[in-house]
Amino acid sequence: MSAQNISNTTLGYLARLGHAMRRHQRSVSIVQWCLVSLYVLLLVVPLFFSAPHPDDGILTHPRLFSQFLFWGIGWPLIFLSMMLFGRVWCGLFCPDGTVTEYISRHGRKQSIPRWIRWSGWPCTMLIVATVYGQLVGVYDLHWGTLLLLGLPTLGATWCGYAYGNGKRIWCMYLCPANGSFSLLAKIAPLHFHVDEKKWKQHPPPLPRIDCPTLIDIRHMKSNSPCHMCGRCAGYLNAVELDSRSPSREILTAPSNPLRTAEAATLVFGLLGVCTMAIRWRESNLFVMLNSALNHSALAALDQYTAPWWILANHPADNHVFSLLDGLSIVLYIFGGGILFGLLLLTFLTLATRIAAIPSLSWQKLSLALTPVGGIGIFLGLASFTVSLLRREGLDLTWAPIVQHGLLLGSSFFSLWLGAKLLTSQRSLRQYCALLCFATAVVLIVSVWVEKLSA
Repeated sequence: MSAQNISNTTLGYLARLGHAMRRHQRSVSIVQWCLVSLYVLLLVVPLFFSAPHPDDGILTHPRLFSQFLFWGIGWPLIFLSMMLFGRVWCGLFCPDGTVTEYISRHGRKQSIPRWIRWSGWPCTMLIVATVYGQLVGVYDLHWGTLLLLGLPTLGATWCGYAYGNGKRIWCMYLCPANGSFSLLAKIAPLHFHVDEKKWKQHPPPLPRIDCPTLIDIRHMKSNSPCHMCGRCAGYLNAVELDSRSPSREILTAPSNPLRTAEAATLVFGLLGVCTMAIRWRESNLFVMLNSALNHSALAALDQYTAPWWILANHPADNHVFSLLDGLSIVLYIFGGGILFGLLLLTFLTLATRIAAIPSLSWQKLSLALTPVGGIGIFLGLASFTVSLLRREGLDLTWAPIVQHGLLLGSSFFSLWLGAKLLTSQRSLRQYCALLCFATAVVLIVSVWVEKLSA
């Protein structure tokens, strides 16, 4: 690779970091397999311990410790890292990615079938995994964590064995988090910048790039598919790790109706179903829905349960969902999420029609909701962290200030992005369109303010 002949003194700090990532792939691999080992231990070891006692804490019981690492530390930081550093977690640390890539080198290496390439998988898998996680009690039971995290790992292993040749086919198409991670990476200030002019200066044949997600790197404009693994850093002196404005990708994204699947993942998946999944426990609407079903013809369902791998059913842990509870959860999370998504879609569509900007579709405008949506999910996940730490006796009186500050800052960022997209001519018509968009932002903020105040 020609970049190896360039002195590091001629490169910026970030570019040198990218080159270091490429040079030290063996060290990266060691870290990855250490994380795979830790991941397996955290999933398997707690299974050999009985249910925690009410007096047990995070540091005194393996199940509580594992739950805290997964849901109190791991997932909030993963979501935050997507918005700050792009998909570094995917490329360097994710156990599923490591396993599926390794297995694919030794598996059947079949070509990727058309059904796997379906553009609707990111939204579908996100919604299914989110609803299923709540049904099996993922935040309360280690068995739920084993199912929600273990099943995708099995899926990644199968996909790696069946398809690809050293590539991350599972991560590209079927990973339940792929859709949300792709969206959040759009506002990351860190990315691999591609200089096509420098690329064209090199005649073929060109050296091969080992891109685990099969990206056409020469024409890469978006941070969404890039897993930030660093293997292409310095390629032809045309690919370098660099910084950028967090607004750049959203403001310059093409207004392509074919991006409907991506916009649907944001509006109905991340902002709709994921939001309801985090909120349902403290929601008065859920209590009202459950009570209404208890007084309906479906009340008999309250006497029946389901296997633990379908619906939480662990009497020893004092955690049992009846079929009626399961129906209430599905109706609230899925039904409520779709309705909330439709409400947001209505305001997005109104905004674009009122603005009457030919180059602006509702799909592109929806991306402006990414900052407030991403921070909202992060705060929702982090609320589990805060509640666990408070249970341990820590004084976190400062937490609400930080939480509301982040929510306020992200809402202003989304409003600013909406204003840049909608008010290019600064006409009264366009300001009315901005008001419609601002209503969507206020709806999202109000949901999270209620959650944080609970």
